[in-house]
Amino acid sequence: MLLSEVAPPPYRLAALLHDAAEAYMVDVPRPLKMMLSGYAEAEDAILAVIGKAFGVTPEQFAAVRDIDRAILGDEVAQNLAPSHKPWSYIGRPLGVRLHCWSPVEAEQRFLQAFDQLTKPIPK
Repeated sequence: MLLSEVAPPPYRLAALLHDAAEAYMVDVPRPLKMMLSGYAEAEDAILAVIGKAFGVTPEQFAAVRDIDRAILGDEVAQNLAPSHKPWSYIGRPLGVRLHCWSPVEAEQRFLQAFDQLTKPIPK
């Protein structure tokens, strides 16, 4: 949700859906995901199908990866204790404030954002 709110307008739907492949694959933590041969390729293939269904290009998904790395900096700063070893694959924090929504509220907010971002533009 937050990623879609901070992404530039042409990338907001891609940002909202950037983890959609996790509905079909497990949500693997980033440090482990980088060690799984073929995982990224499978994830990209599923995202391509999802993107095609909703008009999001692979290039749009790729463009939000930098924002996703940056927001990870906010997640680390707000949710984890200081690490003895620096995380090398996160971006500089965006400065957003994370929210701890209930699953029901998160679902409602996601669906509302999805409806707004996929609503046809009036002519």
